[in-house]
Amino acid sequence: VSDVPVGVFLSGGVDSSLLTAILQKNINAQLKTFSIGFYEDRYNEAKWAKKVADYLGTDHTEYYLSEKETLEIVPKLPEIYDEPFGDNSGIPTYLVSKLARQDVTVVLSADGGDELFWGYKRYREAMYFHDLLNYYPPIIKNVISKVLSIISPDKVDYVFRNIKFLLPNVRAVTDKYSMWRDMFLEGKNSNILEMHRATHAKWKPDHLRAMIKDSHYEPLFDESFKDSFCRLRGYDFISQMLSADFKTYLCDDILTKVDRATMSVGLEGREPLLDHRLVQYAARIPSNLKNKNGESKYILKKVLEKYLPRELFDRPKKGFTAPIYHWLKGELHPLVKYYLGEEHIRKDGIFNPKMVDHWVDKFYKSSSVTAERIWYLLMFQMWKEKWLDN
Repeated sequence: VSDVPVGVFLSGGVDSSLLTAILQKNINAQLKTFSIGFYEDRYNEAKWAKKVADYLGTDHTEYYLSEKETLEIVPKLPEIYDEPFGDNSGIPTYLVSKLARQDVTVVLSADGGDELFWGYKRYREAMYFHDLLNYYPPIIKNVISKVLSIISPDKVDYVFRNIKFLLPNVRAVTDKYSMWRDMFLEGKNSNILEMHRATHAKWKPDHLRAMIKDSHYEPLFDESFKDSFCRLRGYDFISQMLSADFKTYLCDDILTKVDRATMSVGLEGREPLLDHRLVQYAARIPSNLKNKNGESKYILKKVLEKYLPRELFDRPKKGFTAPIYHWLKGELHPLVKYYLGEEHIRKDGIFNPKMVDHWVDKFYKSSSVTAERIWYLLMFQMWKEKWLDN
């Protein structure tokens, strides 16, 4: 109900499709929906959003973001987000906000569904390794430990670099392997909290200690993450992980991103899935209806089946992520060379120039390092120049 035109961000995923379906069924007018597409197919969900929009009969607008356009948007990010903000989906969020503002003044987004109904892949990863460490027979764990102790991350990196042509679309192999290897070899007494936290991290503590020039630096982790997890002590692991993300990741990343991107173009953003009554109801839903037989968002999908054919939404989750790997190796490379170059890093005196050069060099020579590491450094340096150096 509004006195002004209202639209919906439609990604084609379960959450936004359900929100759009229910709204379109319950209003007389044609709902305006908006989506952003990428030319890199592995990141592009716009084609699914278009199919959902066509099926539901919305007035749909889509825009495909080219790599060259990122050069115009990236320098704006420090001003839009006003702090070192590392979520690269801030780029398409800003652009879809700008697109929607041409037709509407209020937009609805479907954020919160992953945190309320068990939507992220990392939840399953944490649960899998927790079960592997705690419930598998000792002989299996011992065999795995022996293999992992022999195969170092450097060996994986070497092998992957030499067979990359066989697996051109596989990236950050070494980083992922290293994270779970450390978790398994050092995590005999680790609990699900530490595993859940590890799935969020792009930098390991020892990497951060080496990266920061001050040798006395000790990485600090947000205690609210731990507090939010432990406040549900005695509940199932699913509820604990959802609680931690709901109180931290959702607020400090997702909602920050949407709020600042929409307000930067004069657009009012609203989050229907976070209505307090719905949140309270979702918190009481048994976890086995959120993750049933390995299917995440089970109960949401059962509701969505009433509105959409299952083939339009039952597919692997991609998430609203930009093709930052391609962009950093392409049009954004000059920015990396400038902001993360030795002269710039040494002058600032915050990071260790040799370590920054190590990770940048490793990223550009292979696909073994996650692109987010380079992106986080770039965003910090650009933010610092914008707000602290002038």
